[in-house]
Amino acid sequence: MSLTIVLASILKPVNDVRLYQKIGQSLAQRFPQDTFHLIGFCPANTPYPLAKNVHFHPLYKFSRLSWARLGAGIRFLRKLWQLKPQVVVVATFELLLPVYLYSWFRKVHIVYDVQENYYRNVRYTQVFAWWLRLPLAWGIRAIERLVHPNIKHYFLAEACYLTEMPFVQTKSTVVANKINRLMQITSNQRTTGWLVYSGTVSEAYGVFSAIEWVKALHPQVPTVRLVIVGHCPQAQDWQRLQQLAAQYSFIQLEVSRTPVPHARIIAHLQQAHFALLPYQINQSVKNRIPTKFYECVALQTPMLVQINEAWAGFIQRYDAGLLLDFDHLADAPHHWTQACQQHFYPHEANTTEIYWETEEAKLLKVWKKIRQQVSPSE
Repeated sequence: MSLTIVLASILKPVNDVRLYQKIGQSLAQRFPQDTFHLIGFCPANTPYPLAKNVHFHPLYKFSRLSWARLGAGIRFLRKLWQLKPQVVVVATFELLLPVYLYSWFRKVHIVYDVQENYYRNVRYTQVFAWWLRLPLAWGIRAIERLVHPNIKHYFLAEACYLTEMPFVQTKSTVVANKINRLMQITSNQRTTGWLVYSGTVSEAYGVFSAIEWVKALHPQVPTVRLVIVGHCPQAQDWQRLQQLAAQYSFIQLEVSRTPVPHARIIAHLQQAHFALLPYQINQSVKNRIPTKFYECVALQTPMLVQINEAWAGFIQRYDAGLLLDFDHLADAPHHWTQACQQHFYPHEANTTEIYWETEEAKLLKVWKKIRQQVSPSE
């Protein structure tokens, strides 16, 4: 029996690195008899799927805090009604309610791909006003608990979610967001003095800490440059970045208000002298292993990382970089000298565990059981 499967997010593009390039492609290749529909954000240039049994539905195009986001669930529900899927994988908490409503009328297996602990993201970062954070966080958790009995399985992008969301433990599998070995890696020469901040460009992820740190370093190392590349979702962060880039010539902006192609980020990381990861350590991020860690190890890009106990073991295992406190600006020249004198990735380490194949095996094992539940005759 062939199945119709929907994989959906709101703010991630239809060709999202995790939902499509990892989970979607792994499933589409292993189960060519099934049809996979990717629902998500509309990228700047809608790409073509790589497999015949994969279809893109770019439904959304709005900013992260836009009022238009309130109607996203209705559009999603209409698309479910049109496609009639037997399995739906959702990667955004607010899509849980529409698929829950859909399950009242049609039989469907719901899988929740927990890419973020949205409760902690809202409660412990400064994206929302302080008086909104707790009510919004409670609302998110209420939705997750309401739909929980109807969710057949959880894919957890981080192992720490097992303790942060204990109610999912009985029916969950950690499918870490490791790097796809198919990622194109070239032998580009690194540019001395180029520091690259990449990914989500926001105050919560430390972009302004990176600027302040490089600003403190620049008088003694005038050749240093800070390249900021990625998606900037917050309007106030975007405006502040434009002002700072106009003020300081060492800042090079390659940011967008919409998600940028992942290949562009990889290209910059390959050229970087160091990758900067100046995260603000809070209850939202302190226990997670950023995907950037896996990418930098695969690219052999040295990292300058905010001190965090949970990350020390990873950095030391691969001799992948230097842990420092980005808030101690007076120490920036010293840390720069220390980093430049150190030889990172000095030997061939076993990097098998950083690649997606280790997670793909777990994914396919669980998915086979899900398919058998949907189609017991197979």
